This record gives sequence, C-alpha cells and structure tokens, in this order.
Amino acid sequence: MRSTEVAVAAASPTCGTAPRRSSGSSRLFGQTRTITRHATTSPASASVSEVHGAASPWTAAKVAGALQSDQGIVVTGIAALTPAGLDPDALWSAYSSGKVTSEPEDGNWVGRVVFDPAEYLPPKDRKRVDRLGLFSVIGAKLALEDAGLELTDENRGRVGAIIGTGVGPMESMELFSRPVIEEGAAAANPAVFPNTVYNAAGGQVAMKVGAVGPASTVTAGHAAGDVAKPDRACHRRRQRQRESRS
Repeated sequence: MRSTEVAVAAASPTCGTAPRRSSGSSRLFGQTRTITRHATTSPASASVSEVHGAASPWTAAKVAGALQSDQGIVVTGIAALTPAGLDPDALWSAYSSGKVTSEPEDGNWVGRVVFDPAEYLPPKDRKRVDRLGLFSVIGAKLALEDAGLELTDENRGRVGAIIGTGVGPMESMELFSRPVIEEGAAAANPAVFPNTVYNAAGGQVAMKVGAVGPASTVTAGHAAGDVAKPDRACHRRRQRQRESRS
C-alpha cells in the first residue's frame, strides 16, 4: 500500500503562555503534534484502535472510506507537550476532568510547559534551536515514534512537515529586536535572526527528522492546527495531480 505521510503540528499561541482563561472552562496550552497518513490505494488491512484511552470515532469502514478519498486524513501518531503534562494521556486526563492547568499571573492566566529538552534531544540537535523549534522538533519525533513510522530513503520524499503556529517565534523576535531598538543596528545578533522567521521551526523539523516532502507553515491564532490540516490536503491534491500526469 503506497501512502503519503505528512506531519502536522499545532503550536500554542505563545509557546506555553496562555491568554486570559474564560470563566467556567480550563484552557490547555502548549504544543501538540500529530502525524497523518493518507493512503492512495485500498487499505486492505486497515486497523483502528483506541487512542490514549479515548474511544476513536473512526470505525474500520470509515477509515477505509476516508483513505480512498482525496479528503481522508487519519491520525496515526500523537504527541503533546503541555502545561497538563508531557504526553497525550496527561493532556486527555486534564481535559476530561476539567483540571485547570494555568495559573493567574499579573491579571492573565498563564500555562507554563516545564520540560528538559536534554531528555529528548542530544546537544547537537538543540544547537541554535529556539523554544518554538524545540517544541516542534521534539513533538514531531515523539509523534513519529507513536505512529511507528520510520523514515527511510524510500519514503522520506512522501513525508513532509506542515507547522501551524499561533503567533510564531515571539521569543526569538524579541531577543533579536530589543537590542536593535535599544542600541542600534550594530547590536543585531546574526545567530538569533534565522529563528525569527515563522517557518524556522518547520525547517528544523524537516531537517531533524529527515522529511523532504511538502513543507509549509501557517498561522491563524488558536486555529493554527486546524488550518494546517486543509493545507496538508492541498499539498496532497497537488501531489496526486503531478503523479497522474507522470
């Protein structure tokens, strides 16, 4: 069965800092990653299991139908780095129980994601990668592991990185801009600048996991993750058109 696997990332608006919390609801912010697989032929052996303790709404018949259509997207791997915890089980537990994972700070509700990147990535992979990039790379790697998807020379061209980010690399933009504003152009740090562009995290994901397929970065506030999904579908549709012409 030939398939196209596309990584989809849904990033928090401010890399772990949540806006004001609405009354009567808990807001869970941080970074979540999913890996989606779109099969292009009939999935004779498609199987569906429960995802992290929550019964999947998909049945085998629905999955088969979705995979045979141009619009079918199936989530096969999930990872989460959030104030609720550092895995999907912790996130789901907090969500289902209504646990508040943010705290008031200066009139705002803030959700902090506490984790040690050294536990996930070696020094070489962490070099010159900002916080948004760390969330993206670590989340993508964990989601690939959860999906059981190993990138090889045969399939890496069908694996892409599509990142959805709420407001982009705010930390890096501040680190670069503040010295320039306060001290002038001579204070610009060229080592920080590459991380100030919105698609830097997506590029880091593609390089670190070895994906050489479609790459894209979209931003739409809290809806960034959902916007990334149809973007993936557009890439897939164009790829199918190219394949049909070849």
